[in-house]
Amino acid sequence: MRKLDHEAERNKIAAVAAELMAERGAANITLQMVADKLDSTRGRVMHYFSSKQQVIEAAFEWANQQVFVRVPDLLTNEDADNFIEYVVHSNLPLDKATDIEWRVRNSYWESVINTDEGKRKRKDIEDLRIQFIAELLTKQQVLGIVRKDLAVDDAAIQLYDMVSGLTTSLLYIPLADRPARLRGLNAFLNSLYV
Repeated sequence: MRKLDHEAERNKIAAVAAELMAERGAANITLQMVADKLDSTRGRVMHYFSSKQQVIEAAFEWANQQVFVRVPDLLTNEDADNFIEYVVHSNLPLDKATDIEWRVRNSYWESVINTDEGKRKRKDIEDLRIQFIAELLTKQQVLGIVRKDLAVDDAAIQLYDMVSGLTTSLLYIPLADRPARLRGLNAFLNSLYV
């Protein structure tokens, strides 16, 4: 009898659920849909997840982990003059993969927006992302790439808010038309540099 890697199976289910969430929204998927897309059974999905909400949570975590798949490539460019722009652009929904990731995130937030736990989780994630941006900007200041007079904490919040709003707007535009919508963001990014 073949032994299954439980973590790999959970990830496979999460990836399929993410794809369905991106297409239909969290509210409009069922465990049976996930099972059907896997050519499996609802019981098999329930062996790994006890509820639809757990599957939705796993799909959300899967989407958030995808950025770390890109991290090794990102980190090789950390001292590049356009590093911040590169990080921001690589995480915008500008291709099919990042489009799915952002649709899953938005679908997840929509499903938990009215819960205290959802609000707390959203705030925690926002705080971490703003902190990450501030750390990037500070490193770039030390390297002499970003302006020394820049108020890093304010710029990090402004950049986070711009990217958050832009990602949502981009999801309503065909993929091919999205790069043209980056002009305002790029102008802001350019204002950060020496």
